Formats: sequence, C-alpha cells, structure tokens
Amino acid sequence: MPFFFMEQNTDTAKAMLADIRREVFAVGAYACGVVRAMPVTAEAVTRYEEWLADGNAGNMDYLGRYGEVRRDPRLLLDGEGARTLIVTLFAYQDNVHPAEGVPYIAHYALGQDYHDVLRRRLKTVIGQLRPRFGGKWRICVDSAPLMERYWAARAGLGVIGDNGCLIVPGVGANFFIATIVTTAQMPTDDPVEGTSHCLGCGRCVRACPTGALRGDGSVDARRCISYLTIESHDGIPADIPTGNTLYGCDVCRRACPLACCKTDIGQGRQLEHSKNLKNSEHSSVSTSGKFAETMTVLPEFTPDSRLLSMTVADWRALDDEGYAALTAHSAMRRVSLDKLRSTLRRFPKG
Repeated sequence: MPFFFMEQNTDTAKAMLADIRREVFAVGAYACGVVRAMPVTAEAVTRYEEWLADGNAGNMDYLGRYGEVRRDPRLLLDGEGARTLIVTLFAYQDNVHPAEGVPYIAHYALGQDYHDVLRRRLKTVIGQLRPRFGGKWRICVDSAPLMERYWAARAGLGVIGDNGCLIVPGVGANFFIATIVTTAQMPTDDPVEGTSHCLGCGRCVRACPTGALRGDGSVDARRCISYLTIESHDGIPADIPTGNTLYGCDVCRRACPLACCKTDIGQGRQLEHSKNLKNSEHSSVSTSGKFAETMTVLPEFTPDSRLLSMTVADWRALDDEGYAALTAHSAMRRVSLDKLRSTLRRFPKG
C-alpha cells in the first residue's frame, strides 16, 4: 500500500527514512539525503542567472534552457508534480597513479561512465521503493535542469566550495551526485537553510592554473581546463596553459583542505569515514543516518589500466575504431576523437 504523509518526527516516519537510506546504501552509495521538492531560493537563482548572463557558461547553451524547471524541481514530473528528492553521493577513486609521461585524465572518467552505472544502481532502489510509496519516479544524473549541488547541500550532504565542487568535509570531493525525483510523498530530512559554504581559504582559487575560479563558488568555464578539453566547441585559447592534461582537470578539487582524505581506495577496499562531517566545525548540518558506515568505490569505477598507461604517441595513433573500443564504457566516449586530437596538438611532438 502506498505511503501517505504523516508527521515528520514520528517514530514511524523516522523508521521509513532509515529504510529509504538502507535501500540506497545497499546499491553502493556513500550518502543519502531526502528533501521536499520546492522552489530554489531567490538568492541561488539570482546568483545562477547572473553567472549565465556574464557568459561564464561558454557555449554550454543547455545550461540556460528550462530555467523555470531549474528554479522549481516540482516541474520535473508532469501532472501532480514532484514532491520528494532523494539525493545520493557515490564515490569514485581519488588517488590514482598513472605511468610516468602519461597524459592526465580526470579521475572520474577513468572508470565506467557514471551516467550508466548510477542509473542502473538507482533503478534497483526504485524497484524496492515504488511498491511501498507509489507515484512517478525519475532518475537524474547530469541529465536534467536540476541544481544538483544546491540540493545536495540542502540535504545536508556537504558544502559547496569556492571551486564549485560539493565537498564532504574531512572525506573528500570525489563524488558523483545522483538524484531520484518522485511524486511520492515521503518523510524528509530537515533542510539546511541558506548556503552551506566552505572555509573560504582561497587555496583552490590560487591553485587553478588558468584563473578560472571566481572565488564565490562559481567557475568561468571559458578559462576552465575541464570545460575546454571536454565541452568547448572551439579550440583552446593560446594563453590557457593546459600542461599535461588531456581530459578534464582535478587541480582545484584536490587543493581543498576540507577534502583532506588522501587515502587510496582500490576495488573492494573500504574507507572508514570517521564521521568527519558530523564533527566538522565548518558544518551546521545534522548528519544523523545520512552517511554509510564505510565508503566503497563501486567495482565499475575501478580505473581502466589502459587509460593509465596510454602515452601521447598511443593516443595519437588511435583511429576511430580503436578510440571507440578504448572508451566504450568510459565517460570519455562523450568526447569525439577529433576533439581529443585538438588537445593532443598542444603536447610536444616526438
């Protein structure tokens, strides 16, 4: 029988919330917050729209579409509208050690494509919850006009850094955000009011080699190495130093002192999170039950050893068929070989 709304703080509601998290943790998530779908705050909307108006999105025109939906996630589901957001975090391997001389690839892209992996995992969660709560369901993984970091912070899962990343203090910023949107009415966590923010130490801003960070939690994509090597339709400007980077960038994320977990996480290895977020003086978030007791990197996100050993010469030698085979299960497949070759031209010959 579908669940009907009850008072938030009853023992039954708390038990149901724990059951929801249990299903999410069972598919490998590290964190889960449940929040009521409602309009985004006027402050956050204004900040986002000003960022767009200043041209900081580069040619990612899609970020300006469906503004009404982005401002109000209830519109993500037709008819009665979404009522609940189940926000989840899944870890990917952070400390990776490629062979010497190998071009740098952002760590999130070294395993299987997270869009596909997380959709499969969360479909299992929906299969468990739909019979109990009823309603319509939708999975959003970088695939909808949804302010994912905003909702993750509002759900109490972390803080938004000056680098624009969601950071779980004392644990890291190596997380994918995936959200289940549903018309089902569920018990929810108390929302974190206002904007959870970081230390403001500026370390990430200073670390960025291109000056892409604006220091307010936003990024000028036109100067961001990640954008320029992945999303941009144009060539990389001559004044942008990309160094040894082929795809994406992790410099600002890894510079953060709040993301202080520098431990290697291999396939099947678990890391005690030590309740760092709960104990952090930089967070007023109640973390009761929101984090799994251990953080595990899914087997699908184990770095592909081939990507960790490909030299510049190896990349240059790839034809379309070879590139398709190499990146068949990676997020890198979303970038054409021609785009990759344009970045390779910045590397020294020989």
